[in-house]
Amino acid sequence: MAKFLYFFLFFYSFLFCVGEPEKIVFSNSPENIYIDGSLLNIQVSGSFRLFFSHNNQTKNKGDIVVRITSSEDVQVQQRMVFAGPDKSELYVGKILGERFFASYNHVNLTNLPMEWKWGVATQNVLSGIIDVFPENSSSICKVHIYFNNPSSLVFDNNKYIFPNTTVKKRSKLLNGNVRHNLKIADNFEFINNGHYSLPGNYGVLYEYLVDFSETGEYQLFFTANGGPASCVFTLDGEVFSVYSNNSKKVGSFNVPRQGLKKLVTFPLPGSNYPATVTIVKEKVYTE
Repeated sequence: MAKFLYFFLFFYSFLFCVGEPEKIVFSNSPENIYIDGSLLNIQVSGSFRLFFSHNNQTKNKGDIVVRITSSEDVQVQQRMVFAGPDKSELYVGKILGERFFASYNHVNLTNLPMEWKWGVATQNVLSGIIDVFPENSSSICKVHIYFNNPSSLVFDNNKYIFPNTTVKKRSKLLNGNVRHNLKIADNFEFINNGHYSLPGNYGVLYEYLVDFSETGEYQLFFTANGGPASCVFTLDGEVFSVYSNNSKKVGSFNVPRQGLKKLVTFPLPGSNYPATVTIVKEKVYTE
């Protein structure tokens, strides 16, 4: 019985620990909706992350519809989070980040087509992340997002599909260092598909491995260098979140022993970049 349970858990973890998708499908152009019609209508092969954020700037409430379909009978693993509708872009981005990290390991098995529909009031923002992992990596999916009614607009795949590459950085916090800055979404880091760069690197994970040489209490600060921004990150599994127009304390954490700690974050919709998370040795800092 124990061997069977071990095999089942191993098989389950192998089946549903899907990691990161191969591509990012970015739907934010146009960000603001002024008329009915299609906001995105493209085809993509393999696994992908649909990252979308749109603001209803019409004078009336309307429906945002997201459809993922295929001409084939396609089974997919998917995880999804949504935030909004709400009038505050920063709030929507913050909630989306919190929900993303809370549900990252929750993957569902389903069949295409998939469809979602939200009523969005005027001046409200809706954002979402849908990760799709087709059973067959060569399967082609159609992603269609529209407001109220679809239109016949033609979309260039090159403007919306990008390779998904986690940005990984490693640094060492030496004894006596007062502060350590982790910069998020510098423009020179933006992913390029050979034709266009992914604006803001939205939806791309940033993974920082920080080697602590000194134990003790540390404080965390967030600075919105590029303008108002939200920030959600995990530090050794604990989630921190904040939004600010300038600089703000996020929280504190303890380093009981020397060694590596991992911080993971990603650029959020409605936020301006670059931004900075600063690690500060608590005993030498006065706010």
